[in-house]
Amino acid sequence: RSKNFVIPPHIVVGRYLQLELAKAITNKRWRIVTLVRDPVAREVSMFFQLIERFVPGMAEGWSSGRITVDSLIATFFGEFRVRGSGRPRGADAWFDSEIRSVFHVDVLAGDVDRAADYHVFDSGNVSVLLLKLEHLNESCKEAFSQFLGIEDFTLTDANVGESKAYSEAYRQFKEKIVFPGEYLDEMYGFRYVQKFYTPEEIARFRARWT
Repeated sequence: RSKNFVIPPHIVVGRYLQLELAKAITNKRWRIVTLVRDPVAREVSMFFQLIERFVPGMAEGWSSGRITVDSLIATFFGEFRVRGSGRPRGADAWFDSEIRSVFHVDVLAGDVDRAADYHVFDSGNVSVLLLKLEHLNESCKEAFSQFLGIEDFTLTDANVGESKAYSEAYRQFKEKIVFPGEYLDEMYGFRYVQKFYTPEEIARFRARWT
């Protein structure tokens, strides 16, 4: 291993949390922050996040013209959907397996005000702040003030697809791809979408991709 190898911070934090959770969740106060997002936008973003797995040599291929928007769309609906997807469905399952099963907070149970940009769920020594990614800039100050008592909270952009090496391919892909109605029905039928987004928000999401 190279002496310059650096372990990514999220790996370090994840390992620390694993060790803390292994001790017991009842011995301290837990505050969890999580997000929900338009599931189709999430799939597209994940596809490009994992692009080298599904389209090896993406950067060179795009520059040379060997890889085109049409070939990327074909890969998205082909290998990615078959081998790399299930993630929107996994978002429903993630709340069950990672939040409800571990912390005993069921954010998908009951009713909420779907027009709200964020929600706080409390159960014993665990609190969960859930925010809509689409309204994060507008809601974050109020949400983090309420949830963590941070009065001057500011966001810093990171991991933004439009600023990465594949940004032009990402832009053209989003402009050209058209999703079948049955695909959109599946995506926008997930429990977390129906629970946290209004019919008007879901209609706007669908319009973006048709």
